[in-house]
Amino acid sequence: MPITLQQALFFIVACLLNNTLLPNRSLAADESQLTQLMALMEGEFDNAEQLKNAPSKEPAHEYDHLYQHRVRISSPALPGFWLYSQINKRSPDQGSTVYRQTVSEFFIDSKGLLRSRVWSFKDESMKKRGLPGTAFLQKLDKSQLIQKLSDDCLNTWHLRGMQFVGTIDPDSCVIQSRYQNEQRRLFSEEIVFDGGLWSREGAYRMNGELAFGLEENAFYRFQRQ
Repeated sequence: MPITLQQALFFIVACLLNNTLLPNRSLAADESQLTQLMALMEGEFDNAEQLKNAPSKEPAHEYDHLYQHRVRISSPALPGFWLYSQINKRSPDQGSTVYRQTVSEFFIDSKGLLRSRVWSFKDESMKKRGLPGTAFLQKLDKSQLIQKLSDDCLNTWHLRGMQFVGTIDPDSCVIQSRYQNEQRRLFSEEIVFDGGLWSREGAYRMNGELAFGLEENAFYRFQRQ
């Protein structure tokens, strides 16, 4: 028996209420997404090809040559999903020097969002030692770490097809500049996929002017090594 117009409208409304007709709906994250994201995050990444192929409107000298090494942390003292990340700057004159070391904690929050929180080593001399060994990371605990950004600056991750997009919202992440007597809105955007990752970060002044970092749609483009 053919359905009536009233029945058809009822079906469409019901589907909309359940998000089944919304192709870009945001599903609650689960542990399988965490596992998938961690698999994409691990590895070695380099933006050397970006520097070789930079178009004239995007000169190579505007980007540093960066190398990233990311490794999953399996420490009994850090249950859940943790990742060590190290960025090295590479140059013909100085070779490879450690630029940044972070430890990221990945979790699903009470709203079902996939989030990550960034930690740093309390011992600042770690930077001089380079890449930590596996034995060190397997014994790592929170007493060795410090959270330098508040939870207003958590990274939020969304699965988009076959890639994850992680962002820090500048509307909520307000920091005090270390070098200027002013507050700034910190932003970060990272796209992680099977072949590599794209990333941009920086901060806006409270009037919306870019204080430092990359403009919108400008990324460091890393290839998986």
